[in-house]
Amino acid sequence: MLRRLPLDAAFKLLLALPLALCAAEAAQAQLGGLKALVLDRASEQSEDPAGRIMALDHGLEAMGIPHDLLPFSDAAAGIDPAVHPLVLINSHLEQGEVSPTVRDALEQYVRDGGTLFAIQVQDTTLLPLFGADAETRTRDAFWIDFATAADPALFSRHDHPNERTIRLADPGFVAENFDWVGYYEINEDATVLATLRGIDGSPKGPCLLRRDLGAGRAYLFGATYFTTLLRGEAGRDAEAQRIFVNELEPGGDAVRLLLLGALDRATGGHSARLHTQPGTQDTSLIVSHDWDSFDAFHPGEWGEPIALRFARMHRDLGIQATNFLTTKWFTDADSPAYWDAGLVCDAAAETPLPLGSHSVGHRTDFADLPVGSRETTCADYDPEAATVNDEVRCSRERIETDVSACLGAALPPVDSFRSGKLLWPPALPQELEAAGYRYDASRSGPDSLTYYPYRLTVDSAFSEETEVIEVPLALDDVDLAPGDPGRVVQQWRQTARDLAANGAPVVLLVHPSRGRNDYGDPESGTLARSRRIVAATTALEHQARQQAGEINPDAEFKIEAQQSFIRFAQGRQWPVMDLRSYGEFWRARESVTLVRAEFDSTEERYVVVLRNDGPAGATGITLELGDPVVVSGVDSTAPVAAQAACRRVRLDLLPPGIPVTLTLTVAAADADGDGTVDGCDVCPTVSDDQADYDGDGIGDRCELRGDVDGTGRVNGVDLARLAGAFGIDDTHPRYDPACDLDRNGAIDGGDLAILAAEFGNVR
Repeated sequence: MLRRLPLDAAFKLLLALPLALCAAEAAQAQLGGLKALVLDRASEQSEDPAGRIMALDHGLEAMGIPHDLLPFSDAAAGIDPAVHPLVLINSHLEQGEVSPTVRDALEQYVRDGGTLFAIQVQDTTLLPLFGADAETRTRDAFWIDFATAADPALFSRHDHPNERTIRLADPGFVAENFDWVGYYEINEDATVLATLRGIDGSPKGPCLLRRDLGAGRAYLFGATYFTTLLRGEAGRDAEAQRIFVNELEPGGDAVRLLLLGALDRATGGHSARLHTQPGTQDTSLIVSHDWDSFDAFHPGEWGEPIALRFARMHRDLGIQATNFLTTKWFTDADSPAYWDAGLVCDAAAETPLPLGSHSVGHRTDFADLPVGSRETTCADYDPEAATVNDEVRCSRERIETDVSACLGAALPPVDSFRSGKLLWPPALPQELEAAGYRYDASRSGPDSLTYYPYRLTVDSAFSEETEVIEVPLALDDVDLAPGDPGRVVQQWRQTARDLAANGAPVVLLVHPSRGRNDYGDPESGTLARSRRIVAATTALEHQARQQAGEINPDAEFKIEAQQSFIRFAQGRQWPVMDLRSYGEFWRARESVTLVRAEFDSTEERYVVVLRNDGPAGATGITLELGDPVVVSGVDSTAPVAAQAACRRVRLDLLPPGIPVTLTLTVAAADADGDGTVDGCDVCPTVSDDQADYDGDGIGDRCELRGDVDGTGRVNGVDLARLAGAFGIDDTHPRYDPACDLDRNGAIDGGDLAILAAEFGNVR
């Protein structure tokens, strides 16, 4: 049993009565509050609290979860679950650190219907609240296996195998340098939701528990936010990643999804948060290229400069991509000089060309270079004595000076950076900030254990944030090979769908160069080498196209693969953009606060108050709700338009400093009676199963069969597009799902027959 306050019962009642009356009034005034409450224990502990505070803050901000902050000891006054349905404690709790008044207040909060989520509790007076008797901490902790079936609401988003088992460290890592992780002795009150495994793969014990108590529930997690969230962002995660790129490695994101699950659980599904994308789509595709080879800049046996051909591809697809330029103007032992600002200007004549820096020399020793002086200029650069600042500052200066000169106009700011070979000196964040950069894409999602953007920290440590936002890389051409790019494109598509399911952006990198890009390691790709072996028919087809002069033997496969993937994204209505555009959205999103978020269960409506604390208007800000909604009211002194799409509401512009109140009514209309409300129904006029094979947001039953290009009529344009894809299947990079009219994974005579039967029809 949990101990009660050591007070006389009557005296205790007299003390509690005024607080109870105040709490009842607050509950009436704020019935159905949806904001979480963070109890800040880290600031009350003697050691440096910055990292522990930052870890949970980053997790909540990434997921857009609205929250308030309260000192841990102030919880003794009581917490109202009607105001804060979810309470999170941001740091561990050692023996003797929980006072009886706080302990009892937390128990009462849970009994009254609150959801409490704590980490690493050793205090034996609090452990019984979670159904635990004792905690053991170990450094022999390498895997966490989540028992998702034991709490489907909490784990509703853990739909990928790598989200159900995460790795905390490489088993080869020195255990003494790894964080402590806790597992628990439990009693009959606890439900086990995860198990910790040691270096040999054997179970250590339960490390995530739930106890149902009264109207609420209490969760206890044996790993800290510092270990699971912040270490990955700083690249100090004991090499926990299992892969490099191109497949989902959710590590820390599995814990971020836990936070969302806890919010859903606490609010009964009536949650409100900031969506992670600039609009109502599930994800955004951010396209980037690293110009870091001679053939990117210069003509040769491969034909014209390959980067120029990439620029034309951008034009034809109607997209913009960030082009990270290596400004190597000198010859060394690694490669000849290849910087050519004139070629950059030629490419800019084809299409808008957002530019970023990819360092000066693309050096293999970049991570080990001295930091150097922040006063560096191009005139000071010495390849034999280069520094981090040389690579960062001089490359930016060279791009802005040389390209502006040949364009005859000033460039937009070169404020995006990607390091050569994705190498990472610890001092890079503050040196980027000092040099004027605002966005970086040098870290892969698996290496960061997250695909959501985050602020880089000084010295890649845990005390101070910089102004630089990291947008981690998800997909890379490391596995592309001339004979069989289709397999890689298939992998890209699947990983992009996995990221879209989590609302994470998809950052793609393709090098405008010949051959594959292995970063010096032929086995560094995520696909096994056996999967790169070319099937005989594919090889013969490729060879025939080369001999016919249809393709360049060294680079066309990359262009073909990228075109296919971008068209796949466009077909699913995902925004396609450059890095800076997404980074500017994320920076604006950081400045938006959900001041108030409530759900009225009687009226079946949300009331949400947003405020933009940034210096300028914020565009693309989107709310995500737990229910499908329609906008029934917008209250603001500035004109603001809001548009609902199922569970998301997009605001056209949030003016700075002016609160905006949204009233959102739960949508119930279901015109076709198929159980899916109209706002979420991909085919609202026909009762159907919501099948949408090509993912374009229009259900299969509502599409005009044969209307490949979606214009509402079947004509020669559709026939030409189908003819161009005829004879290929979904393993080919040029596979076009819009042409696969019978949905069998191949574009063949069956599809042609469907189009012929529908030819001339109009929707």
